[in-house]
Amino acid sequence: MTKIIVLVPVYNCGKKLPIFFNSLYDLAPQPSLYVFAENNSQDDTLQQIHRFKLPNKVIRVWFRKDAAMLSQNRYEPIAHVRQLLLTFARNYDPDYAIFLDSDIYPRTKELIENLTRLKKDIVGGAYLRAFPDGIWLASKWKTPNDGEYTLHREIQKSLDEPSMTSAGCMCLSRKIIQDKRVNFYPVRPANASEDFGYCLQAQEHGYKVFLDGITRLEHFIPENMPIKPWSRNVFTQQYEPFFYENKNVEINSNISNKKLRIGLLSTRFFGVPPSGYSGLEQVVWDLACGLDNLGHEVTLFAPKGSQSPPHGKLVEIGDAYHTCAINWLGAELGAYDFLKDDVDNLDVLHGHNWFGIEYLRKARNMGLHVAHTHHGLNVSWFNMFKQLFKLNMISISDWTKEIFAKQGFNARRCYNGVDIDRYQFQQEKKDRLMFLGRISRSKAPDIAIKVARKAGIGLDVIGSTNFVDDLDYVAEVKKLCDGKQIRFIGEVSQGEKIKYLKNAKSLLIPSQFGEPFGLISIEAMACGTVPIALNDGALKEIIKDGQTGFICSSVDQMVARIKELELIDPKACRIRAQEFSREKMAHEYVKLYREIINGQEW
Repeated sequence: MTKIIVLVPVYNCGKKLPIFFNSLYDLAPQPSLYVFAENNSQDDTLQQIHRFKLPNKVIRVWFRKDAAMLSQNRYEPIAHVRQLLLTFARNYDPDYAIFLDSDIYPRTKELIENLTRLKKDIVGGAYLRAFPDGIWLASKWKTPNDGEYTLHREIQKSLDEPSMTSAGCMCLSRKIIQDKRVNFYPVRPANASEDFGYCLQAQEHGYKVFLDGITRLEHFIPENMPIKPWSRNVFTQQYEPFFYENKNVEINSNISNKKLRIGLLSTRFFGVPPSGYSGLEQVVWDLACGLDNLGHEVTLFAPKGSQSPPHGKLVEIGDAYHTCAINWLGAELGAYDFLKDDVDNLDVLHGHNWFGIEYLRKARNMGLHVAHTHHGLNVSWFNMFKQLFKLNMISISDWTKEIFAKQGFNARRCYNGVDIDRYQFQQEKKDRLMFLGRISRSKAPDIAIKVARKAGIGLDVIGSTNFVDDLDYVAEVKKLCDGKQIRFIGEVSQGEKIKYLKNAKSLLIPSQFGEPFGLISIEAMACGTVPIALNDGALKEIIKDGQTGFICSSVDQMVARIKELELIDPKACRIRAQEFSREKMAHEYVKLYREIINGQEW
């Protein structure tokens, strides 16, 4: 079922909400969620929201009332509300988000059916408003040679691509919702409406904006409503200009969004970011950069040779080991000596290690807020801390969340993310398969070799031979490689890895140990390369079987799916990978951090 949310900035409109809610009944059960941003209402808006029961879920988002008082340009506080709703939409990750102005209401479910069937980047619905000289479609703008926007009233087509649209209803597709470059706030240009500016940004980044003249919305005008800039001035009988005069009033975009001091604690095994392939440490780096880009103060606790976040700092926790043949617990305890004096001033300390040494500091400073993301499957060790305080454990998939629950631990799920821009998309592929991962029995490169041989296709085996606990197995895998059809490449740099990924015919993922996440599947899809995987652990959460890859039950089925690779569009793989961006990961973690700081622990 298509996942749709309807988002409405509600402002002083309690009297018309029954009409609006009745219209939403007509939309049900299509949307799965309604979100309302209540912004400083002085009437009975809140009572109406709480009293009126919808068949779908209603969420009220409160927005600080003083935001509406900081500017004489009415569009800027509305842009804040729109951005708040856009952030919610990104976290909810719908197929479509429909933004409705609070002074219009849809009449029938045709709104959703018409707009979503078009499958465009942005589609605006035309709303009608009566004036003395007839009906004016107040949403379509054209740009003549002089660069000034002029209004065109004749829109009767089912789909029209104007230079720009400023519509009371916008239907956004998932790909533009998740594009962090396109936002409502800050308003650009500073004296334009927030939806007009949003469309301008979208066009600048290659998206197309359409207006559907058949989808009709009624324009409901409450009593004493101020004249809007596109309204006819009843005194001069002239249409007002679209743009407001810029008052140059600065708005603090961080209202109610205090920037946090966040500590990220990595392992002792590899530098951050890793020079070769190491999923956990790469995730820590991408999270550090994502949080840094959001303006938070990030302190990275990582081995020598790591990089400092762009605007944060690095605290070295000892040498990097680059081997698993050590005392893992002893290595982490050794790191504690380096971090214990640098954490008490943090808002939250977030561990990405194996034994949770951040909890040791919590035991000595109960006021310290901590969280722990476990990238493995066994969490029984943490029973020693469980009796002392809430652990705030985070899983990287629904699969691992269930595994933790069976061991008696509550967890919140936050998917890993990658820097999508680092991976170059490539439509055309070469005629060789690829295996990527540690050369270990759990990752099972021998099965990938078996698949390639049965399919009669070449295979490149790429992965670490240092961070393994069974060198005999490494030797066995090397013997299976003949140097021609099956080539053993070994460990490569990040740049070389991406080169192999974007050229591979397919990435084989034959893991059979309960894959906690499967970061390589995201990396492959980001390059437009189709992953073929065994049904192991969380992989079925990441790969959409038959749409962005294949989930198989046997070697023979993996062989058969190689013949069906052309059925999957590489662009669909890239779009799926964008749903696991490091920006989205950072936003989701910040949400969890704020819950912890506010006492909502688990």
